Amino acid sequence: MKFGRPTMRYTHGARPFGASTEATTGMGKKIKTGYESETTRLIRAVIAQNPRIVDEQRKGRSLWWDKKLDLDHLRRARESRVPQKGYVYQTEG
Repeated sequence: MKFGRPTMRYTHGARPFGASTEATTGMGKKIKTGYESETTRLIRAVIAQNPRIVDEQRKGRSLWWDKKLDLDHLRRARESRVPQKGYVYQTEG
């Protein structure tokens, strides 16, 4: 059982200003906090004015992060590593 600070659970999409946020305690009890930071309100306003941003973020994520790994390439790279000495600037001798 977890105790401590409530964790915030947000839904996707913009909420209107002044909408209360929900927090869930470690025991699963929902609490209405009513607090939303200025930064969150700014981001929601920008997304409400230009909803394309969310799609562009997904495209960017898929371009840079959502890639299939070549496991054979990773294995070969791991096997070909050369161990580094403790102090790389020391000359031999």
